[in-house]
Amino acid sequence: MIGDPSGKSEERVLQTEEQVDKNIEGISKQMHNILNLEKTMVQCLLIIETG
Repeated sequence: MIGDPSGKSEERVLQTEEQVDKNIEGISKQMHNILNLEKTMVQCLLIIETG
């Protein structure tokens, strides 16, 4: 890999389709929690009211 700072000269092991799907599911859940506007608005209101 060009510019790989780890000094490795071999390619990384490719993930299976199942592994990729599982990673996508996990990342999607995290993004939903971060971008959940209803939950975010409640948290913002609590901070403003108790601020």
